[in-house]
Amino acid sequence: MSVVGEETLNVVLAQLLLKRGLRALGEARIHSRGVKKPDVLIVLNGVKVILEGKYKRADARRKLEEKCRERINDGLCEICIAVEYPFSFEGFISPTMDDIERLLLSNGLLETNIAWVSPEGIKTSGWITTTINDLATLVRNSYTSIVGEDILGKAVNSLSSALDTVTENMLRIPNIDTVTRRVKSAIGLLELEVHGSEEESE
Repeated sequence: MSVVGEETLNVVLAQLLLKRGLRALGEARIHSRGVKKPDVLIVLNGVKVILEGKYKRADARRKLEEKCRERINDGLCEICIAVEYPFSFEGFISPTMDDIERLLLSNGLLETNIAWVSPEGIKTSGWITTTINDLATLVRNSYTSIVGEDILGKAVNSLSSALDTVTENMLRIPNIDTVTRRVKSAIGLLELEVHGSEEESE
């Protein structure tokens, strides 16, 4: 029996979702607090969605659920979808990417579970069976319905926290005042501040 790595399945899954109009990237590298490598990364209207995939085995679902919570808690995404691949490549001597794609499309009933950020914490949908087309629709519908639960509020807070960190780091740069003045001048803020000061002195 030939064994195809989960990484290969994740890349093919990303390609299939890309063909269905989603900006999906398989085995992406995210440089944030060390290099993170989600299985599939999707950005939908500014909201980050991560898919984590594993072959079906005794502890796969538990590990997938833990991974999704970890991805959300690390701030890498607002929605994480666990994907279980419930099939094997028995009968294939050396399956190609096309073979994997055909299998995902023809026999590819995936088991999926969605985790997302809500004001009450992380919620999950429970495991459901989907096709590739269902999964693409699920990603879009998850975004639409979950945004109503103020998912963007957490995203904004996360961005605000990141900007605070950048600001703190910039304050350690020598001659930061000069850099600040040049940036303000380039975007027209320095002129506004000078004009405002002149009006106050009058």
